[in-house]
Amino acid sequence: MKHSARQRTLLTLTLLILMLVSIAPAAAAPTVPLATTVFSESMYDGTGSPSGTTPIATFESNNYFQNDALTMSGTGDMRTTTPSSGYTSASGTWNVFLTNTTAGRYFQIADINTTGYTNLTLSFGVYKSTTVENGSTFDVAVSSN
Repeated sequence: MKHSARQRTLLTLTLLILMLVSIAPAAAAPTVPLATTVFSESMYDGTGSPSGTTPIATFESNNYFQNDALTMSGTGDMRTTTPSSGYTSASGTWNVFLTNTTAGRYFQIADINTTGYTNLTLSFGVYKSTTVENGSTFDVAVSSN
């Protein structure tokens, strides 16, 4: 079968397009994003000279927390007794102490910006110093405002 010059050109272009399509790489598989740390706080930035048992408000007003742009508050206190250890990201220095002998003790971190993030997880370390406490009075609250 004899083709005209125009038909041969169209046939050549068609074959060229088919070849390009067939050698084009397959679409990449969707990538699963790696875990992103939105916020981390070690409870001490390494500056200044806090000592002993220090109220959370004093830590906040002296910018001893790692994240000065956020607001830390609460009725517990900051201590170096029983430093955190034994888990990933344990700071090994200061910790928030919430006694079980005074009801209503709390620690709050405000203004963590999570805009644009989904499927967030929260992790933190807890040291329980008495066998009487079972954790049933420990609450974690999350707010979007």
